[in-house]
Amino acid sequence: MTATLSEILDAVGSLLTEDQKDQLAAQLIGSQLKLVQPGDLITADYFNNITANIADLAIRVSALEGTSGGPVITEIQPKGVDITINSLLTVLGTGFNDVPEYNVVTLGGKQITQFNEASSKSALIFPVPDLFTGLPRTVDLTVATDGKTSNAFPVPLKAQPRVQLGELIVTEAFLQTGTLTADSDEKFGWDVTANTTLDDSLTLSLVASNADPAGSAAAWQAAAAVGFAPPSPMPINPGQTQRVNLTIHTPAGAKAADLQLKVVGIDGTTQKSSPVISWKAGASLDPSSPSALVTASDVGDANAVLVPNMPTSSGSSYPQGFTFKAGKATQISFEVVDKRGGGTPAAAYTCSATLVASPGDWTLANLMGDNMPSVPAGQDFPYVINITNKAGAVGTEYLLRVQVKQTKSGNGITPYTSFAIFPIKLTA
Repeated sequence: MTATLSEILDAVGSLLTEDQKDQLAAQLIGSQLKLVQPGDLITADYFNNITANIADLAIRVSALEGTSGGPVITEIQPKGVDITINSLLTVLGTGFNDVPEYNVVTLGGKQITQFNEASSKSALIFPVPDLFTGLPRTVDLTVATDGKTSNAFPVPLKAQPRVQLGELIVTEAFLQTGTLTADSDEKFGWDVTANTTLDDSLTLSLVASNADPAGSAAAWQAAAAVGFAPPSPMPINPGQTQRVNLTIHTPAGAKAADLQLKVVGIDGTTQKSSPVISWKAGASLDPSSPSALVTASDVGDANAVLVPNMPTSSGSSYPQGFTFKAGKATQISFEVVDKRGGGTPAAAYTCSATLVASPGDWTLANLMGDNMPSVPAGQDFPYVINITNKAGAVGTEYLLRVQVKQTKSGNGITPYTSFAIFPIKLTA
């Protein structure tokens, strides 16, 4: 524990005469005047002792000057911690004006104009204004009244914790057309909308899951890192939509991969991934039509849990997914929403659900809504399946594809396919 010179002298109090106190102070000061030699280690205790004595000396000098009525700052509260922006700071001392507003309080060159009603002539209380940059840093605090200014008191400041509210939305803007090939240049585009409350800077990355061969996932990500426009990190403001373009040279030897754009905000928790793009060499892309939207709405019992924003071990993130007890069965309900505008003819939908890989580990059966011959524009309907797990170890992950095909053509309507991908993870 370190004690300042004034604390030592105050502790002896009336036990010593003034002359004896002066002699003691001289001895204590003399014992601390150890010159630092070249190569000596300057420890934190040594440095803190020096700064404590300097601050103590400043307070004692100000106290002497304050005998004629000048203000003196002796302490701040909270003590010994960095002061957070917008939090209350209490300044203790003497010589303050009874009316807080009659004191000219300056913190880091910014004048304080709002005071807490509990302020008094010995305590000034106010919120630290959000006017400082380059935090954390230490600034000087002074109080002036009746033309006299106090000692400068150091106040360490830190930024208020960043709390981003809202969400990011990532949608496909355009996809590569034609036949997909390995070892070639291809282009993709997404629109990123910030339905958030704070400005942000988004880190952009390409997630390649279910890559074939598996080692090509890293090659996809490395190629994408230099192909984003604008480059990562990308600034974005609340309410703004930014187009993200990706020109990528596909890995040599790549056969397949599920690709997603992933965007992550400054805080690391505000993030979103785009819908999956199922890339297969020799095929063309199969984008989901925006004319219908498929979402999961309910599970039949505790054998499965519907999980929002579900991540996978490959780094992908999906708007919805499921944890599923190994060896169990349940019902899963989906909602299909016709997103076409009014005035278009009724649609005819055929619904189905399939496992993207390892379909033999599961049994699927349609229960309701798989054949909907007449759905007006803008309407929704349920689609329900029975799903049973037959194989697979705990922790195994699967992808369930639920799709709806609109089969009518002519008279202002054309066939289209809409789908959604849901990850499933087996649990005990």
